[in-house]
Amino acid sequence: MRNRNERLRHGAAGVAGVVGVTGVAALALAGLRAWAASPATVTPATVESITATAPAASAASAASAPESAVADPLRQYTTHLVATHYLRDESYETHHYFKPLRDGVLQGLVFRGTAEGMPLIEVEWAISEAVFGRLPDWQKAFWHPLAPAVDAGRVRLPDLSPEQEREMLGTVRGLYAQTINLAGLDGELPIGLEGIALATHITRAEMLRAMGASSGR
Repeated sequence: MRNRNERLRHGAAGVAGVVGVTGVAALALAGLRAWAASPATVTPATVESITATAPAASAASAASAPESAVADPLRQYTTHLVATHYLRDESYETHHYFKPLRDGVLQGLVFRGTAEGMPLIEVEWAISEAVFGRLPDWQKAFWHPLAPAVDAGRVRLPDLSPEQEREMLGTVRGLYAQTINLAGLDGELPIGLEGIALATHITRAEMLRAMGASSGR
């Protein structure tokens, strides 16, 4: 395996691929469904109203949790999504925890597992097709579609029922993502900008096909 610093230097220019609070399935589905159906009205403030409609058991669970576990801003990262990521020559399973940021924009915290003490390895943004379409061309190059990953079965929502998962994946399929790897995959210390790289949900071949489709070739 290549020296870590060499790998990070090569990855910095490449575009190829909490936990303490996991959302109740019904809340996660309601939040993303509302965000997709009416992105112009779903803002961080409205997440509070969605939270208020969650089942009573969810409220009781949140009330009994330590204050540090539910304090803003982490308590709103409730939508749990599992997906395969690609970074340089490696593929690995990741656990995302998303919340809506603003119109048509989600932000996720990404870990390699759900065990206590797992380090944060990546931060991910997911945007709607409408938001992607408004980006200048030079910015679009940093985003990749999630449709190929969903179609290949590499994205799942394990906290949902099969019916809810199918519905949610229909929404996820229409999103575009940008995933920033912060310091490798195993909790290494960061080494400044040289250690930052972009991961993707799709293979190089899928990326090339997506680029060809977007250019009309």
